Amino acid sequence: MTPEQVSATALAYERALDENEGLLPVKNPTAVTISQQLRHVAWMCQETRKFVQAGETEKAMRWLGFIQGTLWSHGVYTIGEMREHNMPTASSPT
Repeated sequence: MTPEQVSATALAYERALDENEGLLPVKNPTAVTISQQLRHVAWMCQETRKFVQAGETEKAMRWLGFIQGTLWSHGVYTIGEMREHNMPTASSPT
């Protein structure tokens, strides 16, 4: 993925959590409930975009991997859907 794709995917995930799940970003590394965890992931999406802007692409990609793992484990996206999100010519997730 290019840095631009990482940033666009993180933004799309954050928007999906807000629009589809009603979850706004909240930093909470001690989150226990699914709702708290997904709010924290939405916050991580914001931070991931900041890493891309700062040229920290490798860190942004590591965070995106964690984000995607959490989204999969909570049933927000399937592995197949996220594979498509990671393709070089992928459209933004919805």
